[in-house]
Amino acid sequence: MLSKRLMAIADLVDDGSNIIDIGCDHALIDIYLTLNRHVKCIATDISKSSIKVSHDNVEKYDLSDQITLIQTDGLSGINIDNIDTAIISGMGTSTILKILKGYKFNNLIIQSNNNLKSLRFEIIKKGYVITNEEIVYEKGRYYIIIKFCLGRKKYRYIDYFIGPIIRLNKRKMDRNYIQHLLNVYKVMLSKTPKKKIVERLFLNYKIYLLTSIK
Repeated sequence: MLSKRLMAIADLVDDGSNIIDIGCDHALIDIYLTLNRHVKCIATDISKSSIKVSHDNVEKYDLSDQITLIQTDGLSGINIDNIDTAIISGMGTSTILKILKGYKFNNLIIQSNNNLKSLRFEIIKKGYVITNEEIVYEKGRYYIIIKFCLGRKKYRYIDYFIGPIIRLNKRKMDRNYIQHLLNVYKVMLSKTPKKKIVERLFLNYKIYLLTSIK
């Protein structure tokens, strides 16, 4: 029922959580979690058509009384008093940060499509720590899913850039992802004109960080 990416997101949810799934698409995660993890879900999406498909999917599994569907932009008009976990996936970092501005949850499970360094930095600045990072390779693309929980911890640049858990893990997927990043930055360096000294220095620094991981 779920793709590898969605299953990896669902696996980071604690049993018994009260969840809001922002940008739920077709509410597949919410259906899975409700059936298997004893959670309560509010599923939102800005798209009217997505909410309609979500409604049909929820009715198919007879879960209309357990999953609340709301068409809205982000968290607009949502009462979050009893929600402890927010899931946001499939969006860009700037959109995710805009949605979360002024809001705080005990747990955030986020899969951003870009700029993971800024995502980590800004969410940590809001008073979170990274408790888990999972990598999924699906349809020729790497997806990074990060779980943040309320807390305070000091991180280094390499943690924001690569991920504090990814760089320390010895899992094959982590190694493959790091090698992928290394290849990407080597190609970028080869295409950057020599006269762009600052850009080349920064690319070389990232390559150095990636090659320093044992």
